[in-house]
Amino acid sequence: MNFKLLTLLAVGHMTTDIYQGAVPALLPFLKDAYRLTYAQTGTIVLVMQVASSIVQPLFGYLADRTQRTWLMPAGVGIAALGITTMGVVPSYAGCLLLVTMGSLGVAAFHPQAYKSTHLVSGDRPATGMAIFAVGGNAGHAIGPVFITSIILAFGLQSAYLGMLPGLLVAAALLWALPPNRRLLLHGSAASAGTRSQQTADAASTPARPPIPWGPLTLLLTIVAVRSWGQVALTSYIPLFYRDYLGEPPFVGSIVLLVYLGAGAAGTLVGGPVADRVGARATLAVTMLISTPLMFAFPYLRGLSAMLVIAVTGFLIISTFALTIVIAQALLPTRGGVAAGLVFGFAVGAGGVGVTMLGSVADAWGLFVAMHVLAAVPVLAVPFVWALPADAPGARPAP
Repeated sequence: MNFKLLTLLAVGHMTTDIYQGAVPALLPFLKDAYRLTYAQTGTIVLVMQVASSIVQPLFGYLADRTQRTWLMPAGVGIAALGITTMGVVPSYAGCLLLVTMGSLGVAAFHPQAYKSTHLVSGDRPATGMAIFAVGGNAGHAIGPVFITSIILAFGLQSAYLGMLPGLLVAAALLWALPPNRRLLLHGSAASAGTRSQQTADAASTPARPPIPWGPLTLLLTIVAVRSWGQVALTSYIPLFYRDYLGEPPFVGSIVLLVYLGAGAAGTLVGGPVADRVGARATLAVTMLISTPLMFAFPYLRGLSAMLVIAVTGFLIISTFALTIVIAQALLPTRGGVAAGLVFGFAVGAGGVGVTMLGSVADAWGLFVAMHVLAAVPVLAVPFVWALPADAPGARPAP
């Protein structure tokens, strides 16, 4: 494992996801600035998620064809520029255009970064992916507090000040990556040498193995349902605390920090647990336990609400790196496409869920919408158990 390069990739992941994670915290401010309904507010998230998801497999294909390391610094910089200037434009349409631009930056960064992480992780791919994923989870957790602090101090029009960290990290990645290009290729060769003979033989064979469409479709369905619940909960926590509970915007950002921070911790635990009890059991149990916790959350206040939302985040988000590993095992010679598909389906499905939930909130209120949202995770359980136990990456530990 090339820990130095892996850390650099994790920092880039964290910075990129700070900006994506900032969008839910921006929603209450944008809703007021543009006088939006909940459905229109949810559309901002939908546009962000769809713009990130549609092109993910394309960027993954490019990453598989050759090392395009420039996509990583470019992605960080574009995400920073697009997201932090959303509050500056005079119209809702301009806001949607900027969130589209920023989301394309997010889309450009992830497949190449996921593939690079796989290459430099040596004979510990699950550990390397968990470290990389924790960087992203930490970014999502920091993003709401980061952008809310700037807006409360200087106003929505000054949110563009938040682009500075992104530009600095983009510059650092751009400076560091040319020599690391060779390290990426070396990491690929080193990892191939430490893996099983079957994997090495497959890598040296020109013909690629057939795509296992059945298990892959089941996995993408699981990812889509899980992400619908995860992204919708992330997006509506700030609105629920401000509009339903009457709390100031910073409170919702703190709750998001707890939720996503616990998810980062869950990511570190999820991999080893899955290695011990099996991927299907890990996925199913986390979904089953999340539903009653999400049902209870709207009724709770104070410390009890924080505890429940922390456990919910720990459970739901803990399986994200696991699904990436399963996808890359199903597509061993298409690591970039595998990451692009999983990440793309995750963000795309999440955006659809947020918009649908916004329509429910407009019709029946946020309290009802939160209850509808609570039923989502359990919908993934039948697809989890339909996933073959002997599918690559999904088999139980011996």
